[in-house]
Amino acid sequence: MRKAVFFLAVSLLIASLSGCGGSKDEGKSSPADNQAAVQTEKAQDASAQALKWPAEFDDWGIPTIDDATVALVEDRSMSGGVMTQGINIVVNLSKLPKADFDAYCAQLEKSGFVKNPDSLADIMLYYDKSIDGGAIELILSYSEDTTTIVANNSAVAAQNAEGAGGKADWPESAKAIPVFTKGTFKETVEMGGGMYAITFTGVTDADLDWYRGELDKAGFVSQENEDTEGYAKWDKNMAYSVGFVYENGTLQLIVMSGSY
Repeated sequence: MRKAVFFLAVSLLIASLSGCGGSKDEGKSSPADNQAAVQTEKAQDASAQALKWPAEFDDWGIPTIDDATVALVEDRSMSGGVMTQGINIVVNLSKLPKADFDAYCAQLEKSGFVKNPDSLADIMLYYDKSIDGGAIELILSYSEDTTTIVANNSAVAAQNAEGAGGKADWPESAKAIPVFTKGTFKETVEMGGGMYAITFTGVTDADLDWYRGELDKAGFVSQENEDTEGYAKWDKNMAYSVGFVYENGTLQLIVMSGSY
């Protein structure tokens, strides 16, 4: 039976605790604060301009646009009920001229991608290309401000179904959370904000019972209800939580830590 992740309540708790202890002047901004905000915004803009096309586009034989401004690259998606990487890549381009977009679509067809007849002109375009072990599927959408390209590789998804093996890549920030040592380690995906999704394959119900015992010995309190399973611990000025996603021998642990 699949256990959904218990995490929202603990995450909100950590967020609220992190906001405690402010002074009575909270909400007021000084000239220095305003200047810092401006610098931060400039740094974010520079970071966006410095982004590069993901390596997967070259690896998978997907054309790129040399002079396009890459504003976002996202490499996290759901596969087999768990969060993973390297399968579904999202790229946002900023203010791409329509002529360049049309030229890119033509380049895709020259590279062997076939346009799906269900595509909606100037709204949503679908392309696919057969490769060994599967297919590469592309979804393109265009606007004057943002062009989005989503690339999915089903062959990579099949290859990544099994575990990578070896010692689990356990986050340093989660060192107070007992390490899961059963099954076969697959991957660790950083979710941001101190949150990580750590996946194992070949996990049994007995392995889960063992880990529940390890969490209990480490002082974690069960937050389980009918549909969810999760554990939380407060230690000095830190809070930790662990959520389970388990189905057909695949376990993904959603771990998080935060100060308060």
